[in-house]
Amino acid sequence: MHTGLRQSLTRLIAIGATIATLFVFIALWTSFSTLIKSHLDKEVFIAESALEKVITEQKRLLSTTLDALTGSEALNNLKTLSDASSFINSFNRERGSSNIVHLAIVNLDHVVNASSSPLFKAGKQAKQSVAMAAMGLTQTIAMVNGKLTYLRFKTIQSNGIRYYLLIARHIQDDVIQSVESFSNAYINIIDSNTGAVLASTLPEHIKGSRQSIASQIRWHDITFLDTAEYIEHTVSLESLSIAPVKITFFVDVAAQVESFRSIQLTLFSLYILGLFTITLFALIWIRRVTIPMNSVIGAINNIASGRYKNTFEKTGNFLEVVALEKAVDGMQKSISQREDSIRYQAQHDDLTGLFNRNYLERYFVEQMREPKWVQVIAITVIGFRTINDLYGYSNGDNTLKTLARRLLRWPGTSARLAGGEVIYVTDEPLNDNQLETLKHILEQPVESNLITIPVKVAMAVLSCPEDAHTTEELFRKLNIEGRQRF
Repeated sequence: MHTGLRQSLTRLIAIGATIATLFVFIALWTSFSTLIKSHLDKEVFIAESALEKVITEQKRLLSTTLDALTGSEALNNLKTLSDASSFINSFNRERGSSNIVHLAIVNLDHVVNASSSPLFKAGKQAKQSVAMAAMGLTQTIAMVNGKLTYLRFKTIQSNGIRYYLLIARHIQDDVIQSVESFSNAYINIIDSNTGAVLASTLPEHIKGSRQSIASQIRWHDITFLDTAEYIEHTVSLESLSIAPVKITFFVDVAAQVESFRSIQLTLFSLYILGLFTITLFALIWIRRVTIPMNSVIGAINNIASGRYKNTFEKTGNFLEVVALEKAVDGMQKSISQREDSIRYQAQHDDLTGLFNRNYLERYFVEQMREPKWVQVIAITVIGFRTINDLYGYSNGDNTLKTLARRLLRWPGTSARLAGGEVIYVTDEPLNDNQLETLKHILEQPVESNLITIPVKVAMAVLSCPEDAHTTEELFRKLNIEGRQRF
């Protein structure tokens, strides 16, 4: 039986529309799944980086505090543990009412002799001290009074007596605030022993229901069920391996899911329209969908591949397609901006804006790969600690900032190591006159808060790779050879 051209074309277009729609849908779903995974990975990376930064900062803070305490004259002058209360009172007066570090002096039986806060009760046994001593730990993360707390523990022996120094700080609020500041992810902190939620930033209408939370995206759930608004991810940081809590991130994917649903609906409508119209008009309209969709899919694939800087042509005419294009474009810019921000923070010193030591090491290694002579100048502010003691830490910080601004006017790469130590890698080697000029400029007095602060610097110069060809050798030689003064 013969068929007419209209019927053949209708059948051909119907089959073609079905196949084309199927291919577009598969490509869309694949790209969408990749986009969600990429979005999840990026949000989790940002959140975990923020979390790790908080924990590292707390470790540094308590380590600094512990070192300062163990080196203090008042602590070294303790003759008996009965004098511990006077030391604690002195500690509280110095720290003031805003003190957030809890300190306790504990005897060898782990009984608290004196404490700076109700966190450790005098006369009671410090369970945290007992547990840490039993496990041979000097630091740990534990639950104290229902809050996530970082603790440091150290044995002190002075004037013939031996005791323990225990310091702690609640980090739960800092963890939540840091994750909220750097990431769009929500966070849950759950007690591993009881399963109780200690803290959560999830919206109230989500906390009591698990319907909108999924561990992975499934097409059936997105298409037929009103679920998968949030993707759940449990943190597995090494620094939290001994913590008695489980920390979970929830990444909001509701906007992406809704955009995908809208695209599915639009695609299905276009498919029905193609079946009923069976005209070139239908083909044109299908092209008006597939062309911008391909552009969006290409942009999604670029994002999934990490190419956030690439732009794509926005050719959509449908509101849903335009909305998706805007969502993808906004996501692309947002991820790129956050990545740039994290990269800047990872490479620069927060106080001076100079590069940090990690960046300097990578930069030096790259310079040593090229067959050229590199001049490295180590600059140290003489008596920087004295400046802090005499003029205050605020003026000390302003002194470093001023020296950094002066140094940035010279062509080259500058990095702050610690305190008043700066490394300057010149673009072109400086002669003795130029070095003298640089030293003279850096030693100009600094005006800060109506105070004139005199500045003296010491400089050491290395010629690389003759003097050093690795970062280890560079820092070692700078320490061994001392400072060459000009």
